[in-house]
Amino acid sequence: MSEKVATSHLDAQSLKLLAALLDKQWQFVTGEPLPERPGSMAAFDEVLVAVDGDAVAVQSALRLLDFEGSDDEYPQLGVVPTDTRALDRARKSGRLSYRNRGAVVSQVYIVRERLSQLRNGEVQWTYSTDIGVVFGLSGVAVAVVKASHHVEALQVSFGASVEELDLPDRTIEWDWDNEIGQEYRTRRDFIDVRDCLEGSGGGAPRGGQEP
Repeated sequence: MSEKVATSHLDAQSLKLLAALLDKQWQFVTGEPLPERPGSMAAFDEVLVAVDGDAVAVQSALRLLDFEGSDDEYPQLGVVPTDTRALDRARKSGRLSYRNRGAVVSQVYIVRERLSQLRNGEVQWTYSTDIGVVFGLSGVAVAVVKASHHVEALQVSFGASVEELDLPDRTIEWDWDNEIGQEYRTRRDFIDVRDCLEGSGGGAPRGGQEP
């Protein structure tokens, strides 16, 4: 049996929009408070990120992929420009965080996960997906990530640094009712957005296990 491979990565235009936020002053990020994760926020399918003079929407939309044996829906991230009306609505709603407003965006990372299913040691399929974007500011890191591998919801998390962000392992969405000889392996990379644009695809592994 040949290995099935599926990818769900940010496109070039999304990467360019994210790279354009570098070296600008942070303003706010939108979302609703998440009671089960104090200090975090959630949104259904869109999070606005505003910096001085610029803003984007990180969006999540379902798309069909077939790597598990049949078509199923999986969320794919995309980034689009947003306008002043959307920003004004966000400000008026109060569903946002001004944490570390004025800090300079010094880093933007793409969080990429590579998940493989193995049966008796042989890889059956591999799913490579961009699960989120991390903004490194002075004194804080802000992550906008998929809340799940199977629904559009997004989550906003904060950490004292990129290294201290608490991003849950979502492998459990598959790795919970395994057949005999079946296992899952995952690798999570934080890749500089400029490296993604250059097509290097490199990144230092952080957490997980390389398939």
